[in-house]
Amino acid sequence: MPALIKIILTVTGFLLITLANAQPERRFDYQLNPYGNYMVIPIFDTTEMKGQHGQCQFLDQEYVDSIWFSLIKSSIPDEKLQLIHLGSAVIFYINTKGEVLNTRFIVHEKDKDLITENELYDLYMKFRQLRLDTTKVIILDPQNKVMKLTSGYALISGSLQPIEYRKIHWK
Repeated sequence: MPALIKIILTVTGFLLITLANAQPERRFDYQLNPYGNYMVIPIFDTTEMKGQHGQCQFLDQEYVDSIWFSLIKSSIPDEKLQLIHLGSAVIFYINTKGEVLNTRFIVHEKDKDLITENELYDLYMKFRQLRLDTTKVIILDPQNKVMKLTSGYALISGSLQPIEYRKIHWK
């Protein structure tokens, strides 16, 4: 009986050590660019863009800003938003139906340890579920910038730092 208890304790000890040393599953790949910022790419998303690459035009900037910053504010705590640098951004592609196809982030080197993977993942999921109103955001033909594309995709990017926090860093 004492030998059985030793075996159970030994196996339990090994399991606890293994669990303690286990790395949490990473959701994003952090690639340092030449400017000192990180391109943060979701490992789990392999969506490919199909069709013609167009140019996005906002017909209602207030509409875009209100959606953009409400998603960011609902994912990243206020105390962190006050510290985020202007170099941190969200980049995503939309199709002509207003659906978000792919989302990535640029994270300023000073923000890499500030924004957690869980916060980025939450923000990623919110952007992926977004469907923009195509009467307010359109995709134009890159050759003929007045003609609207009927299929294809375009890139949209913008700061992770809401407008009202930008003056904090300029003081």
